[in-house]
Amino acid sequence: KVPFIPNVSGDDISITGKAKISDGRFGKVAGRFDVQGFTLNLDLSDKALDAKGDLLVNGVPAKIVAQRLLGPDVGQQPPVKIMAKLDDADRMQLGLDVNDIVHGIVPIEASLQPGEGSAPLAIKLHADLTNAEITLDHLQWRKAAGRDATVDADIVSDPNHDTELQNF
Repeated sequence: KVPFIPNVSGDDISITGKAKISDGRFGKVAGRFDVQGFTLNLDLSDKALDAKGDLLVNGVPAKIVAQRLLGPDVGQQPPVKIMAKLDDADRMQLGLDVNDIVHGIVPIEASLQPGEGSAPLAIKLHADLTNAEITLDHLQWRKAAGRDATVDADIVSDPNHDTELQNF
């Protein structure tokens, strides 16, 4: 909406919109994750652009939620969140070699935020291990499925494309 009055300012203008992107593709992300087949629903308002949808990461289904705040004095943007429920086969497909320790379905949430300094992207991982069985054979320790457990970590990549979990 743009009013037809003299001296129109940004505060006088209102913007709204909706769009849908189907069968999108990013190609390789972080050097090894093929992101494709995504569908995004976009909602634009005066305050923000909201995006929600589904995607495939190396063939594993996931959901994405993102928001870009608009306007003056926005400050820090909220992170992009990718959520999935990973079973043993999904973890193998993603190259996560932890199935000798973790068994069962694990809901995960990866939060992606622009990084500071030399890191272009800060990635935080949260996994709900409650319904998974965890076995550390060398320590003779086991967590049964159904016992509350979570894990949080920062995912950090170095220039050699090695990936490390920090603040575990």
